[in-house]
Amino acid sequence: MTGHETFSAKFQIQDAARDEFEGHASVFGSMVNAFIPTVIERGAFRQTLRENRNRIKILWQHNDAQPIGKPLELEETADGLRIRGKISQRTTGRDALILLRDKVVDELSIGFDPVKWTMERGGPDGPEIIRHISELRLWEVSLVTFAADPNAKVQAVHRHADLIARVQCQLADLERAYRVAEIDAALRELRR
Repeated sequence: MTGHETFSAKFQIQDAARDEFEGHASVFGSMVNAFIPTVIERGAFRQTLRENRNRIKILWQHNDAQPIGKPLELEETADGLRIRGKISQRTTGRDALILLRDKVVDELSIGFDPVKWTMERGGPDGPEIIRHISELRLWEVSLVTFAADPNAKVQAVHRHADLIARVQCQLADLERAYRVAEIDAALRELRR
């Protein structure tokens, strides 16, 4: 094109938003307030993480019609099942991230099938029967409003909160550079 000048500059976002969270989806030894009061024992996740890890999803409120992400890390620690998960950029996922960042939703829950368990009589002040799960098949981890395991909590939400600010700053730099290029072009024109 004649008569028009163009200006180009490299525009690069160094770190894309991670939209990740981490926490314990299940805590060993914690009493889970389920139909049958349940305690998940250390080692219960070992087999399912070996065999089923790639099929495990992150859901919103245990709704399998609302998958919102995938686990990046799942590991059985001394405390329980630790997860680091990535939330997908879909409407429900974005809404979940807002609720996570605002600490409105900060609890986790798991969807599973029990594989091996024992039943035990409870005490006089507790439930009549307690189920101890020693092996389970994990299907999903959910972000939930109220978890059956009161100790299953989101411990951190990671998002480069300054991403928008960095992009705005880079855009302002580009705009300034473009104005300088326009001024330089005008000065060159005047000097002719």
